[in-house]
Amino acid sequence: MESPSADKREGNIPFEDPTLNTSSNSNSSRISSDSSTSSSYGATTTTTTTTNYNSSSIQSQSNLLQQQYNPNLNHSVQSNNSDQFNKGWILDSPEGHTSPTMDKDTIPLPSADVVGGSSSSMGGSQHGSSGTLGRNSSVSISGGSPPGGRQGMPKKSSSLRPSKPKKSAKPLKKHKKKKYVGEARNIYINDAARNVTSKFTDNKIKTTKYSIISFIPKNLYEQFRRAANFYFLIIAIVQVIPFGLSPINPYTTIAPLIFVLAVTAVKEGVEDMKRRQSDNKINNLPAKVLKGQAFGEEAWRKVSVGDIVKVNKGERFPADMVLLNSSEQHGICYIETSNLDGETNLKQRQALPQTYEFLRNEEDLSMFKGFVECEHPNNVIYTFRGSIALGNSPTDIKYPLTNQQTLLRGCVLRNTDWIYGVVVYSGEDTKIMQNSTDAPSKRSTLEKLVNRALINLFSIMFIVCVISTVVSVVQTSNNKDTWYLAFDSSSVRDSAKNFLSFMITFAVMIPISLYVSLELVKVAQAVYISWDLDMYHPESDTPARSRTSNLSEELGQIEYIFSDKTGTLTRNQMDFIRCSVGKMVYGSAIDPSKDRVEFQKISQSANEGIPGADPNFGFRDRRILDHLDEASEQSEIINQFLTLLAVCHTVIADRPNKDDSVIEYEASSPDEAALVTAAKNIGYAFYSREPTVITINARGKLERFEFLNILEFNSDRKRMSIIVRDPQGRIIIYTKGADSTVLPLLRKDQDELHAITLEFLQDFAADGLRTLCLAYAVIPEEEYHAWNEQYKEAAVSIQDHDEKMDRVAELIERNLTLLGSTAIEDKLQVGVPQAIASLAKANIKIWVLTGDKQETAINIGFSCQLLTSDMKIIILNGKTQEDVHEQIRGAMDAYFSDNIQDFPHNGFALVVEGSCLNYALEGVLRDPFLTLASNCKAVICCRTTPLQKAQVVKLVRDTLRAVTLAIGDGANDVSMIQAAHIGVGISGNEGMQAVMASDYSIAQFRFLYKLVVVHGRWNYKRNSRLMLYCFYKNMVFAMTQFWFGIFNLYSVQTLFDSLSIAVFNVIFTGLPIIIYAIFDQDVGAASSMKYPQLYKSGQKDSEFNLKILWMWLCEALVHSVVIFFSVYAIFAKGAVLFSNGQTLDFWCMGQFVFILVVITVNLKLALETRYWTWLTHFSIWGSILIWFLWQAILASIRAAGSPASGEVYQIAYHTFATADFWLCLLCIPVICLLLDSLYKILQRDIRPYPFQIVQEIEKFRGKPDPMVFVEKGLGPNPQGAIEEFKVTDLSSSGKKKKSRIPFFTWIKSNKVSKKNTGYAFSHPGENLGSDGNAQHL
Repeated sequence: MESPSADKREGNIPFEDPTLNTSSNSNSSRISSDSSTSSSYGATTTTTTTTNYNSSSIQSQSNLLQQQYNPNLNHSVQSNNSDQFNKGWILDSPEGHTSPTMDKDTIPLPSADVVGGSSSSMGGSQHGSSGTLGRNSSVSISGGSPPGGRQGMPKKSSSLRPSKPKKSAKPLKKHKKKKYVGEARNIYINDAARNVTSKFTDNKIKTTKYSIISFIPKNLYEQFRRAANFYFLIIAIVQVIPFGLSPINPYTTIAPLIFVLAVTAVKEGVEDMKRRQSDNKINNLPAKVLKGQAFGEEAWRKVSVGDIVKVNKGERFPADMVLLNSSEQHGICYIETSNLDGETNLKQRQALPQTYEFLRNEEDLSMFKGFVECEHPNNVIYTFRGSIALGNSPTDIKYPLTNQQTLLRGCVLRNTDWIYGVVVYSGEDTKIMQNSTDAPSKRSTLEKLVNRALINLFSIMFIVCVISTVVSVVQTSNNKDTWYLAFDSSSVRDSAKNFLSFMITFAVMIPISLYVSLELVKVAQAVYISWDLDMYHPESDTPARSRTSNLSEELGQIEYIFSDKTGTLTRNQMDFIRCSVGKMVYGSAIDPSKDRVEFQKISQSANEGIPGADPNFGFRDRRILDHLDEASEQSEIINQFLTLLAVCHTVIADRPNKDDSVIEYEASSPDEAALVTAAKNIGYAFYSREPTVITINARGKLERFEFLNILEFNSDRKRMSIIVRDPQGRIIIYTKGADSTVLPLLRKDQDELHAITLEFLQDFAADGLRTLCLAYAVIPEEEYHAWNEQYKEAAVSIQDHDEKMDRVAELIERNLTLLGSTAIEDKLQVGVPQAIASLAKANIKIWVLTGDKQETAINIGFSCQLLTSDMKIIILNGKTQEDVHEQIRGAMDAYFSDNIQDFPHNGFALVVEGSCLNYALEGVLRDPFLTLASNCKAVICCRTTPLQKAQVVKLVRDTLRAVTLAIGDGANDVSMIQAAHIGVGISGNEGMQAVMASDYSIAQFRFLYKLVVVHGRWNYKRNSRLMLYCFYKNMVFAMTQFWFGIFNLYSVQTLFDSLSIAVFNVIFTGLPIIIYAIFDQDVGAASSMKYPQLYKSGQKDSEFNLKILWMWLCEALVHSVVIFFSVYAIFAKGAVLFSNGQTLDFWCMGQFVFILVVITVNLKLALETRYWTWLTHFSIWGSILIWFLWQAILASIRAAGSPASGEVYQIAYHTFATADFWLCLLCIPVICLLLDSLYKILQRDIRPYPFQIVQEIEKFRGKPDPMVFVEKGLGPNPQGAIEEFKVTDLSSSGKKKKSRIPFFTWIKSNKVSKKNTGYAFSHPGENLGSDGNAQHL
């Protein structure tokens, strides 16, 4: 590793090994993927390859670092100029895939980078340890040769999903901002007359979507945006035109349409009515507003900006206010923000000393005429920029206001008797209302495909109508002289108008009930997700919740999962484990879970004599106390180190017992809580915080630090600083933050300590620990006072406040002295490794997007099995666009030069730095980067910002047209969650912002596995079958009328009565498919989790695509032919019913056909059903029986029919009295479904689907015990819980005994003949004969 004192701008130092050549006596001609040795990696300013290294010494700036990569590989070090680009490749390339720029005798390796740069990487080595980079080889990619890879042409697909990428990814949606006058909002306190001119929004809120006047037109507009609804609207309009165009009564179309519209409208109306009632209740809550010299009650809706309001304990704040005073000392109050951000922990707010010292009662408030200047309304709930003056004069001193003085609407006052506040935002301008905008409207991929499928049906219907019209014209022309038809000269012309009549007749071909059925099913599926006890977390009493019912089937088509790390994969419960102070490292490496006795022994010894120490404190090293007691330089460094931990933070010390017996720390993040708790356990306890004083208990002695300034943490600075005056009177700045932002601020004489700390940081990162650097500096009085004037000016600014504060902070955060670093452990959640490994077997690619440093993210990747020992890691960390371009081209040249579609790329993982993403996500690099990333099995993006997370998701979603899922737990994950097709929020320690923005919420990451592979897969298959069945049954019903036209010269005469047509989709065929789509299971939940390979069907659109749609439509066509012509054959012979010789008329024939259609389509659904319940039986057989009841009722009502709508009186009794009718019921449905049954039997025997194989396994071996998946989400022994299908060649194992059911697969690979030679799925250690070959089940 290069000395950290070296200039950051020096060039790369390639490592050349002359022993690496192709000669036979060489120890290693290449680094093989089968080698047991582990390579290392370093970092350069342009490219980094990272493994864990083993450094023996740190030399001066001019010395070269000797690094041992392998006992057999001895690398020498040479210097290089800054303009010479690194061309190194060490990635265990497959044979024939070496870099074209790589010399045969030399493999240059990258040098170590100075971490003080804009982005740093560090290397290290740890051989043989599980979960570290010592298990694999990794490479840094950079090269100048042209890309040799070529993108394989996509294969033709029958999927209805668009395969072409969007021309350009749409930018992230931004909140629409209202236009305001001026740069800031000016508010006059207690002066309503002057505030009137500003026209502030009143405090009345409205969350309703409709009004009484707009409900009907707006709701109808929303519903008619659906293609099917709009189509039936047109048909209904055509039917009511008084030109005799409709062959059936208008209610045949209008009644179902009104029913569908009414169901949706009632649902929307009820929901909106509840919102209106809630609005009225909130708008009329009482508030205490200052009127004169006393507070009087006013409704919330009458509270105005500039009013002074009093809120008592337990009450909610009626508007966004600035705190003026409270019942507590120093103007402190405690609020609960769960209604705003979901966080239940109390937060402290504190009034400015200038207000709480002078505004103590109603009299003081009544005379107060202040002025508030603040930013215009926005939706950022964690920041507030403004200032307050104690008078109305422009010359009055302004005091800065921050988030510490804000009380937001919806929050509740706790542990405080009362507060006074002045209203700054009201009504729609409040933060909670600014954040109440609807989340992006999401529709599932399957639902989008429905419209494409409807286009196919429209096409079929149009062709049918055209054919019918042409035949009608031709037949009319040919038979115009037939006397009994009474055709005249205009009949041919009139027959051409029949096109619209045929459109009405065949309108039933479009399933109007599809949308209603789908919505009802999705609601039920969402409820079942919430009821799943396997996804219930008892520790936090949190069930899985479906926050939307629109995306249930989308869960079954996931191809990419984008996950946050902290709090999502990890527990977000931080434990202070190790630290470095000066040149020494403190902290034991004993794992308390493995050696509890030794842990307690060391822990008690280390904490002996420390007041208030926790015996379970994870940090255990008595040496830090011994060195603290010594009179040495190290003692002073430790003292400053612990003082920084106790002082530099925003933690609140809460005393629930109102004394010092119990002190609880309320922190904004688990990291801060861990650091403050660590300082307390070592002896430096944070005691209290006042507006101007911070008190700590340093080993039993109270020390008071005068609080001067705080420079807050943000995602750009990645550090926070606090400026205090210590008990000795010195002004000191304490700074803590990421190494990449703190180390560049050190004094120039800190090079040696800088280098040592870098090595410590690398060791910590190699263990998967989260690291921070700590530094301080003593500031001269004159320098501080000059700087403080600039700070005050920036603090009260409204425009560009953050940028001004950052610039001012940079002026004082310099020439720091490095104290050391901290290492915090954030353990993985239970079941995360097993869940990730199983999701990978389900052919789902997982990308981790984290803000952590590269080394930490990589080691966590190994721990959670995202990265495995046989993977080859490609690291991109270029600092410029040219560097990133060269790295991507180099990677493609080295490893993907052949056709990517055929190259086995599942052994690669990609690690990308956040600085690299800035260039890779836009411009010419976007497509090459995505090509590289999509061909890697796992991707880790480090040092990413929330915006970059969302950009990565949108890039994959829009370009690859892949179904994406994003999962996170914090506010920084919200944009990513909303950008993905499906957003999943985890309710953790970082609040509920992610949950509130998500589509589904769970308590632990491991529950995602069942949510996706069980509920997602089931719902996708169910809803796909629902859509196919709706298209099928309506096609059967419609086409029987088409065949009937053959025998009436296509005169638009209908075969069925209008009443029966109107209720066909609702009564006779509606309920069975709904029950099916709610309850059906092809395999059980335990089997779905045991065999994640079953999940692939949804990714391939294998359940609903163009091919399958047309197969179902063709099957419907065949069934309609069999039904109609079978009945026609019976009637053609003139079946005699009565003794007087009368025969059944065509209305009886219509009832024959109608009931056969009902029976056939219901039996077809029964044939598809794989999971029978009593509800399934009731719905299928009940729907058939209800037809007989329906017809009996119609036959009893004389006015039920007419010649136009169908003669139904007494017709059913005539029909039921003939033996031909009952014979048809027994024979014709069997004939229709005979081919279906034979096909299913042969297909299951010859070419079974994966789920059918699992069904056989369940049948012969029993279903897996579901309890094995409960404890850890996947089971107590997850490694053995997931079985993988393996393919065994049965034809090569000799003659086999004939099995009960031979299974064959459709799998074809390059290693087998394309001819089906017989391959069976086997399982590890099972079904093996004495010769080791697989046997049939």
